[in-house]
Amino acid sequence: MESPDSTTSNTVKMEDKLLDDMKEDLMKLRDMSSWSTPEAAQLVKGISACYWNAEGHQQEVAEAFCELQGSELFINMILALNKEGLFSQNPTWQTAFYIYNTLWNLSDASLTLALRLGQGGMIKLCTTNISHKPYRDNMVQKNVLFLIKASLNILHNLAKAPGNKHVYREEKVVESMEPFLEGDPYLKAVSMMTLAYIVEEGQEEILAEKGTNTIEYLVEILKDAQNSKDKRCQGLSVEEVTAALGRLAVHDNNKYKIVEAGGLPLMISMLHDESVETQEASAHAVWNLAFSDDVSEKLRSNTDCMMALQDLSTSSSSEVAKAANGALWVINKEGEKKDLVKENEDDTGLGHSLSRKQPHIMLSYQWGCQPLVLKMRDVLAKAGYNIWVDVDCMYGSTLQAMAEAIENACAIVMCMSERYKESPNCRTEAEYAFQLRKRIIPVMMEEYYQPDGWLGIILGAKFYMDFSGRLDIEEEMNKLLKEVQMHSAEAKIIYKDDTDDGVLVGASISFPLESAGISIKMESLDWSASQVQDWLIENELEHLRPLMAEYNGKLLNQLYKMRQEAPDFFYLSIKEDFGLKKLIDILRFTEALDSLLSN
Repeated sequence: MESPDSTTSNTVKMEDKLLDDMKEDLMKLRDMSSWSTPEAAQLVKGISACYWNAEGHQQEVAEAFCELQGSELFINMILALNKEGLFSQNPTWQTAFYIYNTLWNLSDASLTLALRLGQGGMIKLCTTNISHKPYRDNMVQKNVLFLIKASLNILHNLAKAPGNKHVYREEKVVESMEPFLEGDPYLKAVSMMTLAYIVEEGQEEILAEKGTNTIEYLVEILKDAQNSKDKRCQGLSVEEVTAALGRLAVHDNNKYKIVEAGGLPLMISMLHDESVETQEASAHAVWNLAFSDDVSEKLRSNTDCMMALQDLSTSSSSEVAKAANGALWVINKEGEKKDLVKENEDDTGLGHSLSRKQPHIMLSYQWGCQPLVLKMRDVLAKAGYNIWVDVDCMYGSTLQAMAEAIENACAIVMCMSERYKESPNCRTEAEYAFQLRKRIIPVMMEEYYQPDGWLGIILGAKFYMDFSGRLDIEEEMNKLLKEVQMHSAEAKIIYKDDTDDGVLVGASISFPLESAGISIKMESLDWSASQVQDWLIENELEHLRPLMAEYNGKLLNQLYKMRQEAPDFFYLSIKEDFGLKKLIDILRFTEALDSLLSN
């Protein structure tokens, strides 16, 4: 939310001069030996003025501030001012006031800046402020109240950047906000909005048990905002509240709670609003809600909702049209998806294409990690695979292109992250692939993310390659290539032979098993059960001897083939039947199996 206390100058069209002024102010601040001065306060105020004077271009100002490393400077200034005591002298507080006021506004304009601030320590600073009991006990003082308000609002803005979520968890922000869930209505509303973005799967129930029902409260705020002249309640706009409820709706358990609290009619009515921002927020929220079969049925039977979505599907706003079409796809495609699943099962086998088009490997991802995804594309394409990625292959209807991409895929590389889980567009792709029983190859794109909710269900017991930066990217890329080689031979590039009446030929059909990693060493086939036991001892797997007492060479070979042909079932089986719960034990066993049977 933007600071209600900020004073706007005469709005002018943003020019290069604004950015030059901001750059100059930041340079002057860096050269100062002390920031507890009226001069420092005025320079920070000047940066704030750049934001307000750039009406219509405030995101650009915020991102320029980020590129100029303003976030790092401001955080260092706060740390220095804290050491002097924020309220110890007036010049110190004046500089601190303008810093918090400026960050309050800038962080609302750019997710890029919000992420930089969160990663740089601003979440910790704001959490320290709201947790400080002397501040909480003295909010009757104007300056202390402003510091708490600013800190809560900055926390709300930074929570919108999914990459910050692990920081909120580490700093225990949910617990620090609990004192503000009672009392002052404005502080409660801001805290509730923040909780909507940072609560984990299942944490909503814990808060409800404590008498903090975020969903019911936000639905009431939304109702009051819709009935007000300025479409706001407690300083919150209908778009902000709807976006927060839409974010809560990512958690499947919350979907019915939103409906039960009376949120659905409010969102449907907002689809008719003249404001594009309101249309987009409500269409996105409805899209997220539609992933529940029960809610989808309610929406399908609501003529007003369906007509409104149909109208918005041709909106001049691409974002509104995308959200409306996405919602319609999820609502309307239930029957069609079931038919496609049956058709897929009746085809030549699990995960095969629904048409006779050239099979490919589809890269499913959220745009935040596009640069790395394009590197994956290049590596796989260089290895000779037919790759589908939206930047290369999207045409006509986005959803139709996505559906055809999944239907013709022999495998889906699913690039997982917090933003992937939160995106209704990514969920639409992932669930459609899952329903068609396509082979899913998961890769992790975010260091601190642990798949949960609907994405955790799709992931199941699958092992994933790690592209988050924790491990060597080149090694992980080689693992991905090997995984693709084992299971996606049909996606090898094929071509037409002009001398053979256009018959398709190529590596995808005659691809030797050795290159896919599934040939075996024949000598182990004749092993007795005793020899298998000796092999376990040699590989420091003695604890598996009782569990594999009846295994001979042929059964060991079948186990190896299962790993190649049905890896999901293989890993689930060795975890359950062999009791291999620790990753190191699983790695030792699979390495021994590979060394024994792979050429």
